[in-house]
Order: sequence, then C-alpha cells, then structure tokens
Amino acid sequence: MNQDEKKLKATKTEQAVLDAYFSTRQPLGSMTMEMVEERKTTQQIQDDLLPTLKIEDVVIVDYMLHHEYMLMQDDDGTPIWQMFRLR
Repeated sequence: MNQDEKKLKATKTEQAVLDAYFSTRQPLGSMTMEMVEERKTTQQIQDDLLPTLKIEDVVIVDYMLHHEYMLMQDDDGTPIWQMFRLR
C-alpha cells in the first residue's frame, strides 16, 4: 500500500473529533467488566457527532475501517458497527 492509500479521508479537525469520540470505544471486546458492547449505524454515530461537528458518512466509515471496527448484521439484517465502550 502506498502512502496515499493509507491516508485517512478525515481532515485534522474531523480526526480530532473522531479520536475524542472513539477514545472510550474500541473495536475488539475485552473480557473486563468495564467494557460493554455497543452497536451503532454510521447514521447514529453521525448524529452523536453533529452537535460538535458535521462529519460526512464516508469520512466516518473510512476512519472506522482504518481503526479495524467491524460491520456485522443487526437483527433485521442491516449492517451495523460493533464496538466496545467503557461503562
């Protein structure tokens, strides 16, 4: 992969907001009691961030894929992000 393929679509400002949002979340589950599974759509994440900064969905998806978050199917078959958040 060349340097351009590794580069995030997020601006420095968007990356700062995303880093703060995901600072209490991680892509893989931990066996500790401090972590709880959280499932959100890209739209729900975008809505959470909206009071701080409007970030396009493609930027959020790119950020999450770069940080190894996994998409899974929700009960209705909708793709949804799986993450683990500090309680």
